[in-house]
Amino acid sequence: MTVGSQVRKYRNLKGWTLRELGERSGLAISTLSDTELDKTSSVRVLVKISKALGISIDYLFKEE
Repeated sequence: MTVGSQVRKYRNLKGWTLRELGERSGLAISTLSDTELDKTSSVRVLVKISKALGISIDYLFKEE
């Protein structure tokens, strides 16, 4: 799985929309969408996402 697909998986497990994750992470929906589509990602963005989801950033890099 890619980092973007992991972000989507954990967001969906919480039952959150991109808007909800955006509100909790302080990131724009467009940034989250680009991350989930693997168009872009930065450590800063991934740290904010993982904190909002309540998971370690390591989980976003696991291959399943």
